[in-house]
Amino acid sequence: MATVSTREPERRTKPAEGKGWDISADKIRPELVLISAGFDAHAKDPIGSLDLETEDFVVLTKQVLEVAKTHAQSRLVGCLEGGYHLEALAESVEAHLKELLAVA
Repeated sequence: MATVSTREPERRTKPAEGKGWDISADKIRPELVLISAGFDAHAKDPIGSLDLETEDFVVLTKQVLEVAKTHAQSRLVGCLEGGYHLEALAESVEAHLKELLAVA
């Protein structure tokens, strides 16, 4: 199993700017995509420092869904693992789930 990290502590890159997912996925060719959904990356969260907005989680979800579709026959499993600003957490989880359910 391989892990791909998108965390860039020196420069806060918004997900729409990132191109590493597809390159890494093409090399790894996962049979199953696992999402450890850390919504503490939200700008409002007191723990994280990635300054993402709710819409960024939509973009990330779409990118991960595309990897799952391309390489894993759309097999995808996700779990919630972080998010400590309750309003931002609720908004982000809702946006994430709407994207997941849109392809179901």
